[in-house]
Amino acid sequence: LFSVFLPAVVISTASFAGYFTAVNGISFILTGLWLVRSPVWIPAILLVSPAVSLLALSITLMISIRARTFMEAQQMSAVIVIPFLLLVVIQLIGLVILSIFNIVIFGLAVVVVDLVLLRLVAPRFDREAILQTL
Repeated sequence: LFSVFLPAVVISTASFAGYFTAVNGISFILTGLWLVRSPVWIPAILLVSPAVSLLALSITLMISIRARTFMEAQQMSAVIVIPFLLLVVIQLIGLVILSIFNIVIFGLAVVVVDLVLLRLVAPRFDREAILQTL
């Protein structure tokens, strides 16, 4: 689980750093202003992104343990993305504006759910049984 989790977190953090540098660099050169300067991004990238990544991996692993075939696991795992996409869409269209406090509380709640799921999934993880479904 962590062999997939760590690269995902490193890549998402590095991608944000590249995005932040490129957008603010171009914006500062052209207008003299920083375009991305909201402190809301800091807890989102450092807390929520890794927590949600671990949540998605844990749920996917839980689904894979119960699924009979890899196709069934893949289809059921695709459904877990929908609530997070809805959250992003709601934020983008302005129905909900999240503050730093809300993001930190959300991130901590996801971390608690992650810990519970890891305690449930880890003892039942059997790599050989999962590979047999392939």
